[in-house]
Amino acid sequence: MKKLCLLTITVLLIAIVTACSSNDIGNNEPTPPPQETTPPDLPPQNNEDPPTLPAALQLDIAPKTPGILGNATYNFDFLPAYAAHIGMTAEDFYWIQPDSGIAIWANLPLHNVQIVTLDHDWDEPNQLYVVSAILHEIAYLPANTPLVLSRFIMVGGVLPTEGITFEDESGRRRYFAILDNRRDDDPPFFLREFENNGVMLPQEPIANAPPTQPENNAYTLNWLIEPSLPYASITLCVCGQFRDENWQIIDPNTGQLTGNPHLGHGGGPEPWVYDPRLGLFGHSGSGLFYNYLMGMHPIADFEAVLSEMFGPSQAEWFLESANGLIIVEAVDYTMQEPLDWDEDAWTLPMAAFSGNFALMYNRELVTDFIYSGGNQIRRYFDVQTSHPFAAMQLGGMWGLVDHRGNTIMPFVFENLVLINESTAFARYNGVYGVLSIR
Repeated sequence: MKKLCLLTITVLLIAIVTACSSNDIGNNEPTPPPQETTPPDLPPQNNEDPPTLPAALQLDIAPKTPGILGNATYNFDFLPAYAAHIGMTAEDFYWIQPDSGIAIWANLPLHNVQIVTLDHDWDEPNQLYVVSAILHEIAYLPANTPLVLSRFIMVGGVLPTEGITFEDESGRRRYFAILDNRRDDDPPFFLREFENNGVMLPQEPIANAPPTQPENNAYTLNWLIEPSLPYASITLCVCGQFRDENWQIIDPNTGQLTGNPHLGHGGGPEPWVYDPRLGLFGHSGSGLFYNYLMGMHPIADFEAVLSEMFGPSQAEWFLESANGLIIVEAVDYTMQEPLDWDEDAWTLPMAAFSGNFALMYNRELVTDFIYSGGNQIRRYFDVQTSHPFAAMQLGGMWGLVDHRGNTIMPFVFENLVLINESTAFARYNGVYGVLSIR
């Protein structure tokens, strides 16, 4: 009996120890199963394709053609709005053909499109451009849809006075100037992007790029005769003689007086003028028989007008004078006044002359009207203009500008009178000398 009790106690003790070893004290809940976790340093996986970059904007321009018209939804008559902007009527532009014009389109949609006129900042030649007026607006131009500007008048040529602005797909407003090569019958057009009231954006150069101003220290002045000549002024007459302020002839080889007086006379080539608003070129009058003044006409019609007015031989003389590098003054053609003795004669009053000059090469502007004077190697009977540069005045000082509009000798002289293609009378620090310019 005593052995049976001991066995029973031993079994009970084993059962109690076993139960305590299988459970934490004070915790009767089951242990949760282990869970799968993602390593914290690994980013979530993305199996989608990378985003597609937006297409680059391509803007194109071309002359208006029947094929383009067939695809055009927007056809804007440019001429009435432009004429009204400058205080004229479309009828005043009698030479603009009804079927003329240009077309502009893009490979992407354009928003809030505006056809505009441009002004230049005269203090920063050929660098600063600003939108001056809005001629036409459309809210949306679909991709690859031509915007036709019928009866488009190109005034600026390579110096733009017309342009287009719009918002691209990103919402950014873009500005493009419209340029052309007006000497061709079917001119190639150009679009150049610029910042409004800012510089032209860098891109491939076009014909007759804007002029550049070299650093003054890029030159060493080479005097053939040191500045020592005792003249207050030196003038080149159309007869080819150089004279001082007392009308005494100066020998350009020695810089000394010849002892002969310069006899006063009239005559000489008529200065060329240009109306940059109307694109008219020629003389500041018409019908004055003694000067053969031809009036002002569109440059594209220049040769035909000359042949009709003067005959082929006289027209050829004028063409030789007008071709090459010439100096032109900006005028206001609308201020012309009739002359009593000839019903077809007219002239421009002094108020029509701006006093602003530009250079034109082969009847195409290569600078803006930023100069206050200029002279060339010209004689009355030497009308060839193959000389590659002209002396021009800018900011009260004189320098040399070539047929591309680039400054090739800095504006550091108080006067500059060209003798030939190699030398010039130059006034420097108040005294004249003879300067080598090659």
